[in-house]
Amino acid sequence: MTSLTKSDMRNAVSQVLKEMKESGVRIADAKKLQTDAVDTMTFFPFLRPASDQIQGTPGTMLKLEGTVQMYYNSAGYYVPIAVYLSGDHPMRPPICKVKPTPEMMVKPNHQHVDIEGIVYLPYLHEWDRRSSVIEMIKKLSDVFSSDPFIFKRPPQQQRPAPAPPS
Repeated sequence: MTSLTKSDMRNAVSQVLKEMKESGVRIADAKKLQTDAVDTMTFFPFLRPASDQIQGTPGTMLKLEGTVQMYYNSAGYYVPIAVYLSGDHPMRPPICKVKPTPEMMVKPNHQHVDIEGIVYLPYLHEWDRRSSVIEMIKKLSDVFSSDPFIFKRPPQQQRPAPAPPS
């Protein structure tokens, strides 16, 4: 994956914000949303912006998806995640999901990540307009360091890769 310049990041996020507006999403603070997204992608260079929806939530959101390096027992692992920022950002906390590949699975009964990959952290419950997406991901990394929430699926439980569209 090639790295993006800050200008490329701003342009990509601007395009997503345009898509959000065109879909009827009211964006409370477009400048803050763009700045936070670009800062997060700068700090975590394997995240990329896209527009997406989560079932049960209103409207299109700005999604930052990719991998973030996290550590367990001094070994680095690239953990696939998606962070969803609503048009109400920064007033509403992001939604963070762990996105296991077919070879991975979420640890059942994990305190901070449910079986669907939705992340639950005190930081998200205490979120206010001064909170940071970068700090939220760092807190998630701290959780992984002490109690990994995703791991390689045992061979007998490997999920087949989705069939390509016909």
